[in-house]
Amino acid sequence: FHNKGTAAEAFGYLVRSGYDQSQIVVVMTQETYRMYYQGKTNLFENGDGGADRQLIKYLNRPGAVRNLASAGLIVSGPFTMDPLLNNTLEDGRELLAATGIEPDSAIIYEPELRAGAVLIGVQPKGLTDRYTIGNRWRKSEGELILGDQDF
Repeated sequence: FHNKGTAAEAFGYLVRSGYDQSQIVVVMTQETYRMYYQGKTNLFENGDGGADRQLIKYLNRPGAVRNLASAGLIVSGPFTMDPLLNNTLEDGRELLAATGIEPDSAIIYEPELRAGAVLIGVQPKGLTDRYTIGNRWRKSEGELILGDQDF
């Protein structure tokens, strides 16, 4: 997702669809995190900040994000405590592969992250969810959505 509003909308959709926030993976550069999310719990620039507020609150809770300085990325989600993410991963592709993203897809995602995009992912509950999430994210200006190509 190329802006904080569409990323927040995608995150909110997953929560409304019954996914626990701890199941949702969020990856972005340190710069994107600092600019739009870090410490912004009381700053809502667009209207009431509903969708933004949910993602900002999630990212600012204690222990929610892991700063992987060597890769220049911030990660949040079920794998943040994984010892494989031990700051020896020196580039974004290695980090993305360590989170379960196929290496071929990691090559696609890394330049998007460096350009300020936010990667959001979740393990769908089933085939229907996989299809529905992909369609919903496309409507939210999501790009490079992987996992629903079989439909």
